[in-house]
Amino acid sequence: LRIITLLNSIASSLSQPYFSFLNVINGVTGPLLGVVSSSFTAFPSIVQGIFSLYKAEAKSLITWGFILSGLAWILLFLLPYGSLSTLMYVIAASGSGASTFGYSIIMEKVSRGARGAVLCQYAQYARIGSLLSTVGVGLLTGDQYYLMKWFFLSTGLLYLISSYISTIIQDEEVYIPPSEGIGKDVMRMILVNSSFYVVWAFAWPLFPVAEVEVYHMNEDNLAIITLIGGISGLLFQRRVGIWMDRNKRAVMFAGRIGLAIYPLAYSLATNVYQIYAAYLLMGITGPANIAYTSFVYDNTKNVRKAISFMSLGEGIGAIMGSLLGSVSFVEMESLISPSMAVRLLLFTASLSRIAFSFFYLSLHDTQEKGRRVLSVKK
Repeated sequence: LRIITLLNSIASSLSQPYFSFLNVINGVTGPLLGVVSSSFTAFPSIVQGIFSLYKAEAKSLITWGFILSGLAWILLFLLPYGSLSTLMYVIAASGSGASTFGYSIIMEKVSRGARGAVLCQYAQYARIGSLLSTVGVGLLTGDQYYLMKWFFLSTGLLYLISSYISTIIQDEEVYIPPSEGIGKDVMRMILVNSSFYVVWAFAWPLFPVAEVEVYHMNEDNLAIITLIGGISGLLFQRRVGIWMDRNKRAVMFAGRIGLAIYPLAYSLATNVYQIYAAYLLMGITGPANIAYTSFVYDNTKNVRKAISFMSLGEGIGAIMGSLLGSVSFVEMESLISPSMAVRLLLFTASLSRIAFSFFYLSLHDTQEKGRRVLSVKK
């Protein structure tokens, strides 16, 4: 599992973080950019929701998901940017959704008894792999964008290698009867989370536009952003995990409201160094992501169904928000300059993220009281 976690993070981070940026460089805009910018959130989530309707072994989902993603990235190596490459990108994202769903089912069992500590440990492997590959690719490529095609090929080959390694996983999944409910606390969390994804994804197609149109970045700049955010996340991952075991709601709220700093920085910054500074906050917003899955693990008896519903809500929210953001930019661009339009929309996105993050404080964590008592005894 650790090897797969590391290889998967390296494979996805070689190419996926730069794909939206490369599409803007190559003239892709409008709804197509909205699909591209949300694909690796929306479609994996939708696929996971669909799999909740069927019985399938977690190991099989991981293996075949990696194979599908690997083949799609190899084809992306051959295709020009446009409608067909977007379709192949969606297929790669869907394969990622299948493998992630199988992985999450296994991790639920592996992390029982110490959610924060175990999930943070595995997140560290993923973060290290992601940091090394994303920064390395960005610094090597710079503004020589034609080189990225070779990293698409490398991504595909790594996924195929991961699919082979995944065949030795010893899967002991226990299936929960479909009649088992997920609980009203988790259902409320899913509704809150899905709503937040709409305002979160609104900014996703706007970031690459701002990077190209306003700040004239290249992949060196994106690599530095990733480096700052990655190191910050590594430094605070364990601390956030300990905090999460004590109070998930506080971590969920902090993680979401902290996301407002990124569109705010892009909307107000006068140079790229101010954007670099904003990504120091990634030490909280990055590690906090495990709190939302952990909340589901600890507050329902039907983990598989709950994760599927949460993923489906995230996917629908992500594609809605991303399409809304890209269409809004096209409309505003016809009225004012592109740089002014993207700054104004990013500022709006920042305010929306702040407002919607407060809904996480209304959630009820059934495990919270027990954890507080346990911490007093120690």
